[in-house]
Amino acid sequence: MRYISVMLLIVVVHAGARAQIYNTGILHISSGTTLSSMGNFTNTSSADYLNNGSMYISGNIVNDQASLPAGTGVTFLNGTSPQTLGGAADFRTFSLTMNNASGLTLSRRLGIGDGAAGTLTFLAGTITTGTNTQDVYFYPGSGYTGFDATHNIIGFATKSGNSDFTFPIGDGSHQADIDLTALSGTADFQVIYAGTPYSTYTISSPLTSVFKKEWWDIQRIAGSATAKVTLKWDDTRNTLNHTDPTHLTVAHFTGGSWHSEGGSSSDPMSSSTGSVGPSGDVSSFSPFAIGSTTVALPIILSSFTVTGKDCRAALAWHTATEENAAGFEIQQSTNGIDYTELAYMSAKGAPSDYALSVTQDTRQAWYRLRMVDLDGKSVYSTVAGLQLDCMQENLEVYPNPSEPGSVMTVRLTSPVDRGNVTLQVFDMTGKMVYSTGVQVSDGVNNYTLPTSAWAPGAYFVLVTGNGWKSPHANFLLRRN
Repeated sequence: MRYISVMLLIVVVHAGARAQIYNTGILHISSGTTLSSMGNFTNTSSADYLNNGSMYISGNIVNDQASLPAGTGVTFLNGTSPQTLGGAADFRTFSLTMNNASGLTLSRRLGIGDGAAGTLTFLAGTITTGTNTQDVYFYPGSGYTGFDATHNIIGFATKSGNSDFTFPIGDGSHQADIDLTALSGTADFQVIYAGTPYSTYTISSPLTSVFKKEWWDIQRIAGSATAKVTLKWDDTRNTLNHTDPTHLTVAHFTGGSWHSEGGSSSDPMSSSTGSVGPSGDVSSFSPFAIGSTTVALPIILSSFTVTGKDCRAALAWHTATEENAAGFEIQQSTNGIDYTELAYMSAKGAPSDYALSVTQDTRQAWYRLRMVDLDGKSVYSTVAGLQLDCMQENLEVYPNPSEPGSVMTVRLTSPVDRGNVTLQVFDMTGKMVYSTGVQVSDGVNNYTLPTSAWAPGAYFVLVTGNGWKSPHANFLLRRN
């Protein structure tokens, strides 16, 4: 039989407001049964609340019941306004489904699982924690689903047990998860991500540098187990410039300086995402960051953008660090594979803004920076693409006028790829005097005209094919 056992449960309805549940007695939700609170849910210190079914809460949660049992059911947070969880005691549930795009903020611990199983499911929104005791706490055997860049825990996440675990933390716009593996025993590990520089960067050999834009704090708050640490980078979160991933390592701040805990990366050079680790067995815990055992590239970019302005490519970038930096080689590609150098700008020697406007002869092009230090070492920025929708179709001949026998060029600018078509030249009577097959690609196309057999006079040229015809372009051949 499906039932809800209720004693001294008060449903409060305020004028103009949604119904709220205020439990002062026994509220047991059995398996297969659903209860919905269209407003706040308050569970008092004298209450006996147990959820073995489905509990939907669209308002805030206040729990004062000490040692709240996990039950076997699911708590659904489905509000549309920001929700909060507070009270005098921690709130525990077997499983929780987060389905509020406005998010949940904790001022008490949110416990997931019964010690053997349980799941935190992200459907919408983030969970923002308070202090280190107002965290999301995963009991042994519990886990999560739906974690990604916009569905994560902002703040403290704690895992209890002895199994490998990837912490589903981030900043609300990016993932910042890390792995703890190969635990030597049962322990409680708590992790938080900080997307800001640490307070000091004194280093010890063999480290030569530490990535200065982010770090993670790992604390073992119960037990004595050792663990291996794996860190992850994502250039959309913070750009990591690295020339040799095999020399990346897990850096650990302990004893007043950063030390290498070992580990490396097998990701390709300049890859935009990747991982470093696992480290060796770590027995003490404090801040961790990505480090390197090779000479650090002295330039760290905080941004690199390419936008269209006046039908040109406007490049802009900002550096967070420039130590012993030489400069920037600006490169362009028309196919996203092969790059040519457009310009070179010297570094200013301190965090600075840079800007450059360049001609783009194709509708679509890609750009990157080759950042060079004083020792000649270099690394590439991320690639930024630009499509110039302002590019208009145009046909011209130059030099114009010219003499018979001179070399003349037809320049055709096309906003799209036209494929294999025909270039034709006509005299002013409409007689065709020349025809040849050409390829029209997106952007600027140049073709040579053989004028030696043509008499002085006026001519016009056009390109046609595949159901398309270019504008006319007139030119003049004059006598010597």
